[in-house]
Amino acid sequence: MDLNFSAKEQQYRLRLRDWLACHLPENWGGSFNGPEDIVESARFRQAWERKLYAAGYNGVHWPQAFGGQQLPYLYHLIVSEELGRVAAPEPVNIAGMELAGPLILAVGDEAQKARFLPPIVSGDEIWCQGFSEPDAGSDLAALRTSAKIEDGAWVINGQKVWTSYAMVAQWCFLLARTDQDAPKHKGITMFLVPMDTPGIIVRPLEQITGRSEFSELFFDNARIPLDSNLGPINDGWRVANEVLAVERATNRLYRQARFQNEFEHLLALSLTENPQGLKVAENPYFRQRLARFTRSCGFTATIT
Repeated sequence: MDLNFSAKEQQYRLRLRDWLACHLPENWGGSFNGPEDIVESARFRQAWERKLYAAGYNGVHWPQAFGGQQLPYLYHLIVSEELGRVAAPEPVNIAGMELAGPLILAVGDEAQKARFLPPIVSGDEIWCQGFSEPDAGSDLAALRTSAKIEDGAWVINGQKVWTSYAMVAQWCFLLARTDQDAPKHKGITMFLVPMDTPGIIVRPLEQITGRSEFSELFFDNARIPLDSNLGPINDGWRVANEVLAVERATNRLYRQARFQNEFEHLLALSLTENPQGLKVAENPYFRQRLARFTRSCGFTATIT
């Protein structure tokens, strides 16, 4: 088995590397890492995603019919590695590209694919994920948000929390309980919900860093069309596991590559000398911090 990249794959990587060298935002990673304001930052990152798409580097493995390049999945991994290598702006539409999009591809009908996939891959529509609740985080099946049919529409009531970029999202893929009498892991349905629906309130959560990427979502008799479900009614738990399977696979390779690059930089720094002629790595405190960082990222290193 040959695990080396082919000449064609290497050429693709080098073309992308050259493109990134020319198109990264000015002073990126130096004096500029994006706007501080969370909404401005989201718009900045959305513009970056659109630039990637225009160059053919967003959703490279998606079908051409829905805006992708229909290349082998390995090319998606190459793009992720190269974006991570230069710590490029992280996309704002992670929930769309890495979760909602693959989920719609897997279980959506043809109308849903045609409607939702092109504006996801182009960066024109941002998505958020409505899963976690105050009393349903690691135990997701304990969710209480409900959806009931009333007067020809689904009516949603409940609360979600830790919803990334909900304040700028146009759509939310949402889990809600549709059969109160079913067993815990049954009677749940996945919905595709427009965020401008009356009755949806977004409340940003300020973190200790002062930033507010996360939000609480409140649903107060929010009415959505009867055909808003993704996958069968009351089969949302299985559909949700399709999402989690994608999330736990290789889609976060961008961050892994970025952390690897940052670690190598940190390791190089540890071998430099301070004005007193001592290597930074000779400081026991620094060595301990570097070792902890190494273990947390899954790396191994020997410092001498």
